[in-house]
Amino acid sequence: MNFSKIIRIFLGIMFLMTGMMKLFLPFFGNAFLIQLTEAGIPMVELNFWIIPIIEVILGFMLLFNYQAKLTMIIIIPIMLVATYVHIVVVNPAAFPAQPQFPIMPLMVLMMIGAYFFLQKRREVTGEVIH
Repeated sequence: MNFSKIIRIFLGIMFLMTGMMKLFLPFFGNAFLIQLTEAGIPMVELNFWIIPIIEVILGFMLLFNYQAKLTMIIIIPIMLVATYVHIVVVNPAAFPAQPQFPIMPLMVLMMIGAYFFLQKRREVTGEVIH
């Protein structure tokens, strides 16, 4: 198994889990609502449902390797907003499972960068993917 595949699967599982947690676990849903509200994200009620659904869809897309490059590109602005939220929201209740410092969003962005680097290297070297 190559590293880009590992990254894709890891991010797929992560997005599937975070979306499902926000949708079905009230503790995480409430924390997400605090994040949206305190960060001043517009249309809070809509984003409260849409973002987790999008995360679940993106997670499945990565797990099934469906349009993985496009999916990674879609994740970038989501992680940039998540980084912003981590920086501006100071309420500890908004981050029950991770630190307030944007470690996870920044790690996801680095993994996406690594994924594209490995994909480009594979194209240049002509490595065959099985």
